Amino acid sequence: MDDYEEEEYRPRRWWLFIVIPLAIAALVVGGIWAGKTFFASEEAPGYKSAMEAALAGEAIGYASNAVATDPETLQQQVEEMYRKAAEPGVSLEYKNMAFSQDGKNFECYIGNSEKNTYDMFITIYADPEMTDVLFLSELLRPGTRFEEITLDRALDPGNHEVYLVHTQVKDNEEDSAKLQVIQAQIATTLTLVVSES
Repeated sequence: MDDYEEEEYRPRRWWLFIVIPLAIAALVVGGIWAGKTFFASEEAPGYKSAMEAALAGEAIGYASNAVATDPETLQQQVEEMYRKAAEPGVSLEYKNMAFSQDGKNFECYIGNSEKNTYDMFITIYADPEMTDVLFLSELLRPGTRFEEITLDRALDPGNHEVYLVHTQVKDNEEDSAKLQVIQAQIATTLTLVVSES
């Protein structure tokens, strides 16, 4: 007979070298997708979608990362940016503490800086949601200030951190029915100190 050893036939499984790495890659990609879909939060805390804002009756803001689709729109956006940059800013002039003996009448220093261009009114709120009004002023011209204010209600003795909103207004050029519109608003805090009697 022949001088060679008889070998058992074994089929080659070369296709396993392709299928196994592809299966592993598919599992990894699927795991990453599942993690992002099921475990990642939508946005930072306080995020409100456009739909939620619309249902709540709130204004929906413009997307800051949107790109203009035509040169005319882009030019309008550039002109609007230059217009806003040319508007005067808001210069604040106030001391962050006001003092009272009776909790209602306060000595203070809250004004409309002479550096400002527009008239301003002052609102003081007791709550951070700015719904509980303690004081609402009439207009202050630039360069004028309050040295005394009277709250709508008396506060108890102690220190009260309240919210002071400076609101600039300007003449409305677009709608003759509205004489003035808000130009700018800035909110800060103020400490109202009521002496112990």
